[in-house]
Amino acid sequence: MSTAERFYGEATHSFTVRSDTAVSQSHLPSVRPMSEHVLLIPGFLSPDMYLRPLGNRLEREGFHTHDMQNSVPINLIVGVAAHAERRLEQIREETGEAASVATHSAGGWIGARIKERRPDLINRLVAIASPLITAKIPEGDHAVSIFTPLDTTVPWWMSVNRTFSRHYGVPWSTHLGIAGRRDVGKIVGEELSSDYQYPLDAGAEIIPITRNRLATQGLVFAA
Repeated sequence: MSTAERFYGEATHSFTVRSDTAVSQSHLPSVRPMSEHVLLIPGFLSPDMYLRPLGNRLEREGFHTHDMQNSVPINLIVGVAAHAERRLEQIREETGEAASVATHSAGGWIGARIKERRPDLINRLVAIASPLITAKIPEGDHAVSIFTPLDTTVPWWMSVNRTFSRHYGVPWSTHLGIAGRRDVGKIVGEELSSDYQYPLDAGAEIIPITRNRLATQGLVFAA
C-alpha cells in the first residue's frame, strides 16, 4: 500500500460518505500516462536550490527534474509565469512530452494558471503550500494540493480548491519547511506517478464525524 493510499485510508475513519452518492473507483476518470520529466517551480523570490532536495528525491525515484534556471529570482510574478511557460515549452520540444510540475507557494499559483490556460503543457501538477482558490483545473486533469494548517504565509483555506483531484493537510509544519519533509516528498512522487486521479463527484457529500474546522470535501490528513 502506498503512502498516499495509507493516508487516504486513515483519513476516511474521520468521515462518513452517503452511500447513495458515493463514487465508486470504477467511475474515476483515467488520465494521460505519467511523465518522467518534472519542472520544479519555487515560490516568490525563492531560488532553484530551495526545491532541489525535493528534486533529488524525485531523481532517486526515476524522474528527470528540471529547474527554472534563474540565476537570480525574478521579482515579478508575471515574469516568473512567462518564464515557467517558456521552460515547459522547451522541455516538451526537447523530450516530446508534457512535463509534470511540482511547486511551492506562489509557484503553485503559477503552475495552476498555466495548466488552466495551457493544459497541453502540464501532465500532472502538485502544489505545496500554494494559494489556489482562484484556479480552475480543466476537468479530468490531475492536480494535487498539499498544505499545512499552521501556515502563517498562505492560510490553509487558500490551498483548498474543488477543481483539484485531492488535498493533503500536513500538521505540524511551516510554510518554508513543508516542501523539505520526507513524507511530503514521498506523496509528491506517488501523485506524479499515479495511474488515475481521485476526484469526488460534485454530488457526493462528505459529512465530518468530528467538528474539525479543516474538514472539507476531498481533504486528507497526512500523519
